[in-house]
Amino acid sequence: MSFIAGAARYLGEEYDVDDCIADMDMDFLEDGLDTDCSSNDVPDSGGHQPRVLFRPEIAVIPLLSNLGLERCKELGVIGLVRQEITLREGQANDMLHAIRVHLADKAVLFRTTVRLAKSQATATRAWAQVHSMEQVINLNGTICKKCRAQLTNLRADQLLENTGSWRKRISKPPQL
Repeated sequence: MSFIAGAARYLGEEYDVDDCIADMDMDFLEDGLDTDCSSNDVPDSGGHQPRVLFRPEIAVIPLLSNLGLERCKELGVIGLVRQEITLREGQANDMLHAIRVHLADKAVLFRTTVRLAKSQATATRAWAQVHSMEQVINLNGTICKKCRAQLTNLRADQLLENTGSWRKRISKPPQL
């Protein structure tokens, strides 16, 4: 929330005038208390209290890649695009490294636990470890795909052309 509130300092007050970023406004619900709350959680005030319906897991953060290059150019913040490209490139490299490490861990799990399991109980535990490692790998893959999509939004496609050289720095900002 503080990042969204502070976006106006860097992007200007009019960065979302044309509603190009959805789901940034907080809505309040005046219908009383949650039905999921137990009786111990109910406040003693007896009145209705507004609840914030802001859901951070689906909120769109006002980053330059979400605004688009044309909108960034209108706002005069095109110089910040290079910084986000660098951040996204680093995040993608971190996720690729994490995927490699977790794939190695998964191979070790197969070799040391699944293969050596003598009973059904130990085999079940071993496979549970493998499945949890797969979930971590899938999460890192999802984050890496999002980084690629945001780099494409920033027109930094030259970083994606040769996947083996993601660490290669681009020498000039993207052309508009």
